[in-house]
Amino acid sequence: MGLDLRASPVPARSKWVPVSEDIRSPAARDLLKGIDCLVHLAFVVRNIHDDARAREVNLEGTENLLAGAAEHGVGHVVFTSSAAVYGCRPDNPPFIPEDWPLRPDPGHVYSECKARVEEALKEFKAANPRTVVTILRPVLVVGPGVENTLANLFRRGWFPCVRGHDPLVQAVHIEDMVRALQLVVGKPLDGVFNVAASDALRASEICRLLRIRRICLPKGLFVAALKVLYAARLSRLPPESVTRFLYSVTVDSTRFQRTFHWEPTYTTKGCMAGYRGGRP
Repeated sequence: MGLDLRASPVPARSKWVPVSEDIRSPAARDLLKGIDCLVHLAFVVRNIHDDARAREVNLEGTENLLAGAAEHGVGHVVFTSSAAVYGCRPDNPPFIPEDWPLRPDPGHVYSECKARVEEALKEFKAANPRTVVTILRPVLVVGPGVENTLANLFRRGWFPCVRGHDPLVQAVHIEDMVRALQLVVGKPLDGVFNVAASDALRASEICRLLRIRRICLPKGLFVAALKVLYAARLSRLPPESVTRFLYSVTVDSTRFQRTFHWEPTYTTKGCMAGYRGGRP
């Protein structure tokens, strides 16, 4: 069964049952009766220019689902968090392990909400020790049908950057991410796992790969431009997102690879090459 605000199409000969419902509603909580595994993917990912609503959906929606999981005895809860919980910091190590402290960028709603949900899951696990809780922290997910603000920038003929900074970008292809979720559902284990391709590219390398132009601005002018464009609703990037253009967040996914015998089919270079010509 798949729960979403809009019911998704059902492939032929599929057992998939789409249900249109808000994750904040009592009905969504009741739908968990008889469910063995809850895979929580619902989140406001792209900025909607309404931080209060985004926090409500992300946090209250999760609390509602966890209440339902506890009430109906769901045996396995899987949450797709994000590598963004580590924060874009100048002192990040090259490939961050799972035990690195969570330091989401201040004011960045998406990463703050992901980190808060992880804390809620710790509390849920303590109160429901028999339920298996698996947290995945994927990096930038790309591929056909995937919509996220940073990846969308590479679809243009130019890419914005802050002068003097060239952060690493690490990706995971949507096909590899789906396969990772399948493995986790089939092998319930408690724990936190990074999910990523093993390589990373500088933003400048991706621009050369895609043959797109880099437009570099001084940091002050870059932030000023973000403020103007965001206030005018011409961009989904709030000023707080400047850190993503300054510092790298790359992760070590060795733990996940060894535990679930998972190897990414796509490298970061292979993932990003798909954006050549404005695709996928």
